[in-house]
Amino acid sequence: MLLTALVSESSTGQSSSILPRGNAEQLKIGRFRYRTLVNGKDAGTSEISISKSSTNTFIFTNRVSGAFAQQWEAVATAAFAPLSAKLTSGEGDKVRPRFELNYRDGRAIGWRIEKSTANKVEVDVKVLPDTVDQRIDWAAAMSQDLVPGHEFAFSVFDPATQISQVTGRVVGPETVTVPAGTFAAIRIAYTIEKPDHKETYQVLTNATGARILLKEEFPNGAITELLRSKE
Repeated sequence: MLLTALVSESSTGQSSSILPRGNAEQLKIGRFRYRTLVNGKDAGTSEISISKSSTNTFIFTNRVSGAFAQQWEAVATAAFAPLSAKLTSGEGDKVRPRFELNYRDGRAIGWRIEKSTANKVEVDVKVLPDTVDQRIDWAAAMSQDLVPGHEFAFSVFDPATQISQVTGRVVGPETVTVPAGTFAAIRIAYTIEKPDHKETYQVLTNATGARILLKEEFPNGAITELLRSKE
């Protein structure tokens, strides 16, 4: 993932080789179907789509059904600089808009629905130069240089919690078995420092070739596993 020529700057203003957001060109284009398990029990499915609309623009979408039903889209450059994002929750006749953002001139601008009041709140927040939209933090993490011990860092933005810092590490190789098959994989772990707590995620991607999200382990105990992929 460090094939990007960009080097971000930390909040202290010092440049660092561990800060690039990654290179989306490392990812496999296509549609990827997953199952979600919570404590070993079925909690629904999801379908992630990764497409490329121009030489430097990637579109990520996810349609989640079941316990965590939602739909989102995030658009970013190959270096994961965010361009736009939107999210709805629920499914069927219970779909509700949650937020819509456009990133421009170093700011995240748009609106969100306040969860406690259901009121629409305007969003206009300055973001850091190394920001990734939080919908695709997993993609930035697994697009890193897959060398065991490699460390990386970037910021993420979510309209509710706003700016959070991400630090991660490439743990190393292992074999993973998911419904789609058994793969030689690389595990990557990263932590998001929210304003009042920390969240640790772990993702596994294939060790060679264009990278696919094979498995993700969430801090709430949920796990997603690849069922199948389609170009």
